[in-house]
Amino acid sequence: MKNIYKAMFPIILTILFAASFVHTKEKLSSTEELKTQLLRFHVIANSDSPGDQQQKQQVKDAVLQVLSPFLSDCNSKNAAKQIIQSHMSDILQTAHQTLASFNNDQTVTAEIGLSYFPTKTYGDLTFPPGQYEALIIRIGQAKGKNWWCVMYPPLCFVDASYGTVPERSKQKLQGLLTHDTYETIQQKKQPLKIGFRFLSFFENLWN
Repeated sequence: MKNIYKAMFPIILTILFAASFVHTKEKLSSTEELKTQLLRFHVIANSDSPGDQQQKQQVKDAVLQVLSPFLSDCNSKNAAKQIIQSHMSDILQTAHQTLASFNNDQTVTAEIGLSYFPTKTYGDLTFPPGQYEALIIRIGQAKGKNWWCVMYPPLCFVDASYGTVPERSKQKLQGLLTHDTYETIQQKKQPLKIGFRFLSFFENLWN
């Protein structure tokens, strides 16, 4: 019987690696779909000093307040980008006015471009890391800690106290993504793992 297991070992190992490859491919596909459909928001503080970090938060809040009415009924990433581009001067003016209230005359830049985001969780949704298109605001030297969120669909307004995502935002996100991708960010799919006991079983065949 042990000889039969030994003979089957290469076949089983091939199947396991093939399954692992398929899972990785699906995961990459889901990540690419998210990058295509999402527009994110990235605010970079001048430094990590408490004052600069506070001002970063104030700029973030003020800009979201300006953009929120225009993005609430937005139905695509491209439409969101167009809205933001058309209000870029308002975004910059809002940021400057917010900083001025702290007697801060630092430069501010704003653009839509690619920016790296780490793994981020909003309520029960977790988004993988990677380069995403985003509205990027840089304050001063932009060497401080970052603030991230998903601007479209609008997840920037998640209730921080309870970690919940508005149902309307979830529905919009579900409408944009395939079923598999949405399931992935809800972390209902468990990654493929080869247990140590399973590997030990094969090791024992050769002893």
